[in-house]
Amino acid sequence: MKPKSRYSQHDFQFARFSLSSREFGLDVRDVKEIIRLKGLERPSGTPAFLDGFVWLRTILVPVIDLRKRFSLPAPFEDETRVIICLVESRIAGLVVDKVTEIAEEGGQETGSKPPDGPWAGCVDAVVNTSHGPVMMLSLKGLLSNEEKKVLSGPIGGNDLAPDSD
Repeated sequence: MKPKSRYSQHDFQFARFSLSSREFGLDVRDVKEIIRLKGLERPSGTPAFLDGFVWLRTILVPVIDLRKRFSLPAPFEDETRVIICLVESRIAGLVVDKVTEIAEEGGQETGSKPPDGPWAGCVDAVVNTSHGPVMMLSLKGLLSNEEKKVLSGPIGGNDLAPDSD
């Protein structure tokens, strides 16, 4: 008998979000906070894979636009959100079109290979839920080794200072 995947467990919770017309999920244990996209700053010298930085209280958080990362249209709208998470022990913000729900229980893993596309190395599984299929994103494959090194050291933003308000 095949063991159940973690995505099929009744207590598995995930943040469901959309990118273009595709549905993705991210384990809630990886999510630290969800914020509105505002005050994005892109100083000179910022690496190309970063869209800029946002201030989260007293922390300057690098922001990666998943829509651009996956070559999808990237219009900013009222529902655009930034999911603050730990990407392999590095804090980062991920821009998504909108967060649709925090799903309270897992679904049935399809067992099929995740669909090809620019996200192929980042999707662990496709899970059928009561609201349709969701591609479960793994943060481990999101950044290249070079990008991880950049996030580990000082990057851009040196000329940015938090608002004194």
